[in-house]
Amino acid sequence: MGNLPGEIRYAIRTLLRSPGFSLAAILTLALGIGATTAIFTVVNGVLVHPLPYPNPHRLVMVWGHHPTIGRETASLPDFLDWRRENRSFDRLAAWANAGYNMTGAGEPEVVRGAQVTADFFPVLGAAIPLGRGFEAAEELGGAPRVVVIGHDFWRRRFGGSPDVIGRTIVLSGVPHTIVGVAGRSLGLPEERDILTPMVTDTVMGRRNDFLHVIGRLRPGIELRRAQDEMATIARRLETQYPASNAGWGTELVGLQEEIVGPVRPALWTFMGAVLLVLLIACANVANLMLARSAAREREATIRTALGASRRRLVRQLLVECLVLSLAGGVLGIAVAAWGVDALRLLETGTIPRLNETRLDGSALGFALALSLLTGLLFGLAPALRLGRDDLREGLQRGGRAQTGSRGAGRTRSFLVQLEVAIAFVLLVGAALLLRSFDRLQRIDPGFRGAGVLTARVTLPRLRYGEPKQQVAFVAALRERLDALPGVTSAALASDGPMGDGLPYWGFAIAGQEPLAPEAVQDAAVFRTSPRYFTTLGIPLVRGRAYDDGDREGANAVAVISRSMAERYWPGRDPLGSRITLEDPADPAATWMTIVGVVGDVHEESPGRIPYPQLYLPIAQVSSRSLLIVARTAGNPTALVPALRGAVQAIDRDLPLSQIATMDDRIANTIDRPRVNALMLGGFALSALALAAIGIYGVIAYGVVQRTRELGIRLALGAGAGWVIRLVIRQGMAPVFVGIAFGLAGALAGGRVLRSLLFGVGATDPIAFGAVTVFLVLVAFAATWLPARRAARSDPMTALRAD
Repeated sequence: MGNLPGEIRYAIRTLLRSPGFSLAAILTLALGIGATTAIFTVVNGVLVHPLPYPNPHRLVMVWGHHPTIGRETASLPDFLDWRRENRSFDRLAAWANAGYNMTGAGEPEVVRGAQVTADFFPVLGAAIPLGRGFEAAEELGGAPRVVVIGHDFWRRRFGGSPDVIGRTIVLSGVPHTIVGVAGRSLGLPEERDILTPMVTDTVMGRRNDFLHVIGRLRPGIELRRAQDEMATIARRLETQYPASNAGWGTELVGLQEEIVGPVRPALWTFMGAVLLVLLIACANVANLMLARSAAREREATIRTALGASRRRLVRQLLVECLVLSLAGGVLGIAVAAWGVDALRLLETGTIPRLNETRLDGSALGFALALSLLTGLLFGLAPALRLGRDDLREGLQRGGRAQTGSRGAGRTRSFLVQLEVAIAFVLLVGAALLLRSFDRLQRIDPGFRGAGVLTARVTLPRLRYGEPKQQVAFVAALRERLDALPGVTSAALASDGPMGDGLPYWGFAIAGQEPLAPEAVQDAAVFRTSPRYFTTLGIPLVRGRAYDDGDREGANAVAVISRSMAERYWPGRDPLGSRITLEDPADPAATWMTIVGVVGDVHEESPGRIPYPQLYLPIAQVSSRSLLIVARTAGNPTALVPALRGAVQAIDRDLPLSQIATMDDRIANTIDRPRVNALMLGGFALSALALAAIGIYGVIAYGVVQRTRELGIRLALGAGAGWVIRLVIRQGMAPVFVGIAFGLAGALAGGRVLRSLLFGVGATDPIAFGAVTVFLVLVAFAATWLPARRAARSDPMTALRAD
């Protein structure tokens, strides 16, 4: 170790004498180490790093659960019973997302809000750096209206002024006093501008499920024990309220698992993929080192003759490898920083906590450890070869063109096989994800989204609390929409396809035997104006769509989807049947007659089977939250100013929100498969490029080593075509072996991707066949170039080189 500084200086001087070799090796390593460090940073920040709350392992999400429906949000009465009866939690809190129209401070704006219970901030352990949180008395309906604003909202709307406490803002027509500013670390509810107290003394049904519930476990209480206690409470509620709670239990999930669980398989897949790319980079540099060590064989032989031990030579070579890998690691850190930033731009909210990821000390330590490991890894093969040749033979060979030992040739061939096998595995994985994404894109969503613009407007309860006021606004806005230039058809609805948080309502069918208490009979409910089906191009299967005659005071009607007809009226015609959304035993219940059946629509994403859908005239069942759906003759986004003007011509305090084309709404539902395919595709192409470079380098070096042999063959009459076939045959042999090993690896790796695929099997023959052909063609091109160069060489020049 005493001579280590000198060996490092010697290694640097040696590498500087071969700038081309050094630059190629450093860039290859920088790409591999940088990409691996970037993905490690994301995996560490998203999956491993704890949530920004005190004792985050004690935070638990509490869900309702039904054997038929699965996991569901909670109702207010169930939450209040859970909060009162449990002994496993320090506190339970709940929140529900909400939107508000903020007026009186410049242009009206829709702010993203949430209603939370008073225990929300204490449960999270989130500090309120300015002002205070909510008090228990503020959960009562008659309490003063107060609000806590988000940190970013405070900066944007109030310039970060500390005197914001006590100021009043108007939300949906109701004045609210600002009592606090939330901290920057508040991550739940995600990206909310304002939080208001939830009113808990109101009367609601037990299956009006809309609350997200979170709790903080008491110290020493395990999740399983809390689950058992909540199950006991659910059974008591089932006994006490059989009509509403039969079959309903609870499901507890750790908060971190709740947030990152859906992306864990994809992130670990990316980590494995990028490590394989790094392995190919190491194999490439190992091949470069083998070629370079062969070229420096005379130097090693002379140093051995002068008394240098094999151990000393191996150590010097490993020092050179470590200098290369550390240089690649330093450059790789810059690549990693760029990669994380690029991933944030590519990603559209599908990876939670991505904005929290940073190149911190753990990432830098990982990059350092990875640099040292890769240096040892790619230096191992040439180090093992060094100093094995006989001294006299090495001196005699030193003056001639090198042919290289058979052992080194076998090592280089093995490295090519390894690179091809890894590239094959990654290419097959990328091909499977791309075919899966293509299948998702090709699914007919059940409507025509091209040329359709959507936007939401929310009517404040203070001015539009009565159904007549809501219906009048819908009629006035429809009239203005129809008059807009470029609009070919327009409608309004409570919700539209490819949206979040669709309402699912239970119903009863006239003449049907009473259902068992635990039975679930429901549908996704859309309240729409006439021409909704025409605007979206949803086909009418039979019967009729409702029209302007189906208004308040007329007979109540409904239209259902094909899947709803097939599920609840199997083998029968549902037209003329009557249903109710209320208690069928109530004499005052409203019964609706089914007048039409329309085609199925993928209501949440193309990858989900359409759920039964129920459409009601918005004039008969009104809504304060309205989605504008307008089909245009030109570019839909050009309609936005006119659309905003049409709304504010009726009520100047009503802003638009959630403005998007229908094509964008569809694309947003498949963002995660798109990101998965692009990420793994990028790794696969990187692996392919490195593998092609490795194949080319090995074959080109082999041609140089065999210059004398090929020159003799050409001088004796061998044709150029024969030389090309010889080089290609010998170059493609390890490629086919690598493909065989890669095929076995891809068959095993397909099982890992199974949860990420849609409509494509893990052993899809098209993906495997296409990758095989593509990889063979790339490898052939990589071998053909040096083969052609060998065939064009001058025999006399080759002989003189000896």
